[in-house]
Parts: sequence; C-alpha cells; structure tokens
Amino acid sequence: MITHTPQTTLQATTPIISRLQRLDEILERCARAADVPVDELKSHCRRSELVLARHLYSLMARRETNLTAREIGQHINRRHSSISYASATAQSWLSIGDAEFTALYARYMEMRKGVRSNNIY
Repeated sequence: MITHTPQTTLQATTPIISRLQRLDEILERCARAADVPVDELKSHCRRSELVLARHLYSLMARRETNLTAREIGQHINRRHSSISYASATAQSWLSIGDAEFTALYARYMEMRKGVRSNNIY
C-alpha cells in the first residue's frame, strides 16, 4: 500500500504554482504591451486590441512554457482549441508581417528583454 505524505503532496504542487506564476508574468507583459487591463484579457470581450493581446499571450505562453493548450487556456477562461487557433494565427501574422501585431510583439519582446537584463527573468 502506497501512502502519500504531506511533503510529497507539496512537492507535487510546487511546480504547478510556479507554472501559474509564469503564465501570470506572460499575461501581465501582454497586457502592458497592448495597454489593456489584465482582467479584460480574461473576459470574453471581442475588441480588436484585446483579441490581439490574447493572441500574443497564446503564442508566447506556448513558446515560453511547456504547458498544454488546455492549461494555458484555463488561465484566461478559454478552451484549448482557442489557444491553438490563436497561437497559429499569431504566428502567421508574424510571418506575413502584419503591422499591428508585429508592433505589439516588438513591444512585448522589449519588455521581456528589459526583464532579462535586470536578472529577474
């Protein structure tokens, strides 16, 4: 018979907490880059600036974490299929050079670079 000790349970949940913190960081950076509130990114509003920011979040969360689309989607109240679609769409916008999305992506990357240079990332 296998029993679980509280220490084992804590070890199992610690990576989940840090993964959620990582998603929070990505989400906050996307919100700042798009100049929108984080709460609105989690809403179901379809305003274009929110759609672009959610697509950016989906792309960067897929690139910067090893989380599944389901886990990423749960963080912003979306289904896994929405995350898959958004990240693929965002990637295609980058590849064709969509001006609005490329500018948003550049702002995100500048923020990310600033965090890395401060040894926080």
